[in-house]
Amino acid sequence: MVLLLGIDVGSTTIKAALVEVSPSGVLRTVAVARRATPDTAQALISETASAVREALHDRPAPLAVAVASMAETGVALGADGTALGPLVRWQRSAGRAGVRFLSERFPDLDARTGIPFSPKPTAAALRELSETDPGLLARTAHWLGVADLVVRALTGVHATDPTLATRTMLFVDGAWDEEIAEAVGLSPGALPAVRPVGEAAGTTTAAARGFGLGTGIQVFTAGHDHAVGAWAAGAREPGSFADSLGTAEAILVPTASERAGETVRDGFTSGRSVDGRWRTLMAGSPACGALLNRTFGTTRVRASDLLAALPADRWTPSGVTVLPYPRGRQSPAPDPSATLDIRTEQTDPTLIASAVLEAIVLQSRWMREAMAGYVEVAPERVVLLGSLTERIPAWGGLVAATSASPVVRVTEPEPVAIGAALLAGVHAGHVDPGATLPSEEVAPIPVDLAPAYARFREAAAATIETKETDDHP
Repeated sequence: MVLLLGIDVGSTTIKAALVEVSPSGVLRTVAVARRATPDTAQALISETASAVREALHDRPAPLAVAVASMAETGVALGADGTALGPLVRWQRSAGRAGVRFLSERFPDLDARTGIPFSPKPTAAALRELSETDPGLLARTAHWLGVADLVVRALTGVHATDPTLATRTMLFVDGAWDEEIAEAVGLSPGALPAVRPVGEAAGTTTAAARGFGLGTGIQVFTAGHDHAVGAWAAGAREPGSFADSLGTAEAILVPTASERAGETVRDGFTSGRSVDGRWRTLMAGSPACGALLNRTFGTTRVRASDLLAALPADRWTPSGVTVLPYPRGRQSPAPDPSATLDIRTEQTDPTLIASAVLEAIVLQSRWMREAMAGYVEVAPERVVLLGSLTERIPAWGGLVAATSASPVVRVTEPEPVAIGAALLAGVHAGHVDPGATLPSEEVAPIPVDLAPAYARFREAAAATIETKETDDHP
């Protein structure tokens, strides 16, 4: 058995997982430590180091470390390595000047990169910064994503991986595009080196002692959190749809399809699997854990807490149609102006929370069906990952009730951090590449949500028609 360390810098929480793995892939989680994700680079490194120290807790040193993270969020650093401002988050409230600039200057950039035009990608954020703070990018010596920032703290090296680089909209045909970088105001030399799949970013230096680590330990950039989770969960071949349920939801499927130019029009993103074997297609929705953290109805209790008390083996349909778009619809049929719409005058909080969960599950079905049409492979199985399926017992059964294919649930509560540790072991040659996280089959709840899905799709279609009418009077 070998000890491995995985770090997941998430939108809400930083996780550090110490994992014991046999060469054949038998896995035991030794410890997991969590910290809230802060808004500054200095605090992020401090909180990550604190989580790692807690996970290690005087245990032997891991043989390898890998860092996964949310995509797009990054920070500008000066020549001395000091952050020039707070983290520029992917879910920030921003104008669309950067999007307009990119789409007008590089009209086929979405098709070339497989990334839809939106305020999220780094290229759009940088263009916004060049207009709101013109001197900032001139002082920027390095631009790093949050995983890159942790890797730098451990190794002193500025490096990233293809799955994170792709999300910036600056990485085209396997390399940073100097023309795009310069157009949005960034020196191409400010971007980190993109390491090939399986190549270490570097080894720990004396600075890693602040994390409780010694020197000379291999450090890898595991990659984009959703891609890492999908790989770790065993969704490694076309037909396996990984559904990652966190602050936001992401569904990812490996594919041999080259239809990126089409898929971006429906809000899907193209990328690569963390093992480099396949292209990937991913759908996303911000309506997941972030929406269930809200309160509804006549109580101050969060929806997730109300749902946690409901049984896993039975369900009464709410009869309420909800369009679960608190911050627009990302895919399919992207619409940044879409809003949360709960179509009832009822005020019972459990009823409304149940209706919201149903809507999230139905939105997930819509995304899977649209994705299957593009990759031309029907779902052979759906793999759920994330602690929400454990906290809300009925969630997995509702997904299974709306799926024509088997549904399994990863039983590890922190699949990205633990998956990063597993990936570190594979890349370092300590673990069999076929190793996956443990999972269990989910039994469908005996409930018919077909009428609810029909009403949901009808309501969503009406918003699409309205938007098209508004766009083309």
